[in-house]
Amino acid sequence: MPRFLSGDSLEFIVATLLEQHGWEVRIENSVSGIIIDVWASDKSKNNFIIECKAYRKLVGLRTVRQFASTLKFLREEGSKLKAWLITTSGFTANAQAALLQSGIEGYTLDELFIKFQTTREELNIDDRKWDEEVQSSRLNQTRAFVITPFDDDMQDVFILGIRWATNALEIVAKRADDLEHNGEIVEKIQSAIRDYDIIIADTSGANPNVCYEVGYAHALNNHCILVCRKGTRLPFDLQGTSHLMYRNILDLRELLKKKLTKTLEQIQIEKNQGPNSNF
Repeated sequence: MPRFLSGDSLEFIVATLLEQHGWEVRIENSVSGIIIDVWASDKSKNNFIIECKAYRKLVGLRTVRQFASTLKFLREEGSKLKAWLITTSGFTANAQAALLQSGIEGYTLDELFIKFQTTREELNIDDRKWDEEVQSSRLNQTRAFVITPFDDDMQDVFILGIRWATNALEIVAKRADDLEHNGEIVEKIQSAIRDYDIIIADTSGANPNVCYEVGYAHALNNHCILVCRKGTRLPFDLQGTSHLMYRNILDLRELLKKKLTKTLEQIQIEKNQGPNSNF
């Protein structure tokens, strides 16, 4: 087995392993509007959401917290789910403690092979089949790339505010920590800003990285929605830019949902008019 795998390759291996043991499996399946790397149902009809992280370094606390927030959100939506986090590398001590606290089972890929008493060589991986499933899923998605600081208080803004609004409109929302990468995260972020349909950025606190990425999105003339907590002092260059100013998370939900609805309508108009239309 190669030491380092791409995110897609790891998903294909995990999906094949489970399928060949009699599980029902789908890749990049939507659960309550959230795209899950691998969705699976075992022989006892227990449903699993499985996050796959092909990292060179150990999975850290932030990654586990992000997945735990997603799991909590889905369970509150009424989904009875079990959750696994699979990595090529392992987990930090803090991440392991967070896994235990949140009820998520964490495995390295090697540990998963041991659990199922099999080896990589015994798998018959049909890359074309899985790749077609992934591409079909992505083709039908409207995707929003979300730019926020990675402060702990932004976790609820993203999960309970922004993602609530995107889920309501069946938009797939991802942040930088959702992107698979092996060190070249800046390049991945720029690629997402170029490729995603909508950019949502929270400029609260005038975080330098957020401001840089917003500038990059504006230079590309993207569909860019800026949100900010009321009372925040915006940098000079952003003061003349339209923002959705929210008081709290409930306020953010409603403001953003309305704006996203209008943006989706505009995107559809542009698709009907052809590639030369502008927002």
